[in-house]
Amino acid sequence: MGPEEVNSLGPYDLFLGSFTKAFRVTEVYRLVSASRKIWLIAPEYQFEPTDLPQEESFISSAISESEYITTLISSLPPDLSSLRLCIDITGLPRPQLLFLIVALKMKGLRSFDCLYSEPEHYSNAHRTIFSMPSTTENRAVQGYEGNHLLPDKKDILIIGVGFDHDLIARIADTKPESDKYYIFGLPSLRPDMYQQSLLRASEVKTQAEDYKRRHFAPANDPFVTANVLNELLADKLLNRNIYLSPLGTKPQALGFALFYLFECQEKPVSILFPFSERYSQESSTGIARVWRYTVEFPGQ
Repeated sequence: MGPEEVNSLGPYDLFLGSFTKAFRVTEVYRLVSASRKIWLIAPEYQFEPTDLPQEESFISSAISESEYITTLISSLPPDLSSLRLCIDITGLPRPQLLFLIVALKMKGLRSFDCLYSEPEHYSNAHRTIFSMPSTTENRAVQGYEGNHLLPDKKDILIIGVGFDHDLIARIADTKPESDKYYIFGLPSLRPDMYQQSLLRASEVKTQAEDYKRRHFAPANDPFVTANVLNELLADKLLNRNIYLSPLGTKPQALGFALFYLFECQEKPVSILFPFSERYSQESSTGIARVWRYTVEFPGQ
């Protein structure tokens, strides 16, 4: 949909958006109709107090994604089951996004909407920097730690490819002997972005056969992403240790989360992420269009 259509989606009871300086984030916040709107101030953006928005905000210095989201949830109404909730995932760091999905499921929320805004361009094409080079640790995202087997076969590592080649390399290095698969965003958000992603991925030193295991999922569709993962791993979920790392678009990261929560709990599957101390406060220009995804948890 065009940005001007965002207002027609509501009214929501609650809207959560992770604050950045990007126009595609601030404009959706302005346009969406909701009884209550809260800016989430992620510590990784390292905003100065003078940069913060005037509207209602949730601020926490919590380092871990679980502590940050648990504190957020505790500040919301105790019964979320009938709340009409909308989350703009555009600026939300992936670990917080993933744990938020877990937390909402545990709170008994039946369904909620997610919005994602496509940029017209990334600010420096394939050289755009999203996270600073310093990575604090490579570990499983909390809430997505699997029950792994004693290794008797090669691990499987599946990486959703984005623009941060440094992060791709760090995750690949955590499982050097694994069978690696790469999921590229195709169709991409904008016509030139697939080529830009390929250029960044080509900077990662890896074995030639790794890039032969190349798969594709639309950069803007979490549900197709989840289905691609399901088809890729359908016969491997019980007899191999599997590690997933969603480094592509936020919709793809949402797809990784949904695949895990619907198909991989209590199985030898984890979601790994290369955590960074700081993210870029503004990495895109303009807003091309806005996508809405309705997430439903069966049996809630």
